[in-house]
Amino acid sequence: MATISSGEQLQQHLIALTVCTPVKDSDRQCLHRTNFRIPRHQALLDELADYVAGGSRTGGASSTSRFGSRIPISANALEIQESIRAVVMPSFPGAPLKNQVSAWIHNHLHQELHDEALATTTSWIRAIVALRHPSHDLQGFCPNCGQQEVMKTSCDGSTSIRRPALYYTAERASCRSCSAMWEGLEGMKALALLLHSQD
Repeated sequence: MATISSGEQLQQHLIALTVCTPVKDSDRQCLHRTNFRIPRHQALLDELADYVAGGSRTGGASSTSRFGSRIPISANALEIQESIRAVVMPSFPGAPLKNQVSAWIHNHLHQELHDEALATTTSWIRAIVALRHPSHDLQGFCPNCGQQEVMKTSCDGSTSIRRPALYYTAERASCRSCSAMWEGLEGMKALALLLHSQD
């Protein structure tokens, strides 16, 4: 199996972040019908904008769909959006975020700064996809760094909020302080045993 270059990966990230892509053939249903629209996945930046606005729908492929239920506005999504904007704004000031991201990635591709940009876009994609699985706080000390709480600063830097160091999603548990992770069911069971032994 051939590996793809960091430049090709970066181009794939550009597509995932900015382009509405067709659902794979294996995922399509009812394509034999006449006048059937090919289902499409939202661009991740559009999905992020929906999370910020509280308009994303859990059952449809776009916020204009009549199906699915609306999700609440996400402060985490706003934080992610603002952090992306802070990185890409100089690339194309005043343009929509998708255009700024596109210009930023193209600039890095042109200058052959693939690895630097790839690490950044990977973190953006992971953060946006993680919004699909909300996080929940855990009480206890991180078995890795020993922290129980962390201070989080708001997007505008005006306030600090004390948060538990440990949190979990449907897929993993993690520490906000040291970024330690406990992946999957087995990892989260191991963390639960460690936290139980703290009592």
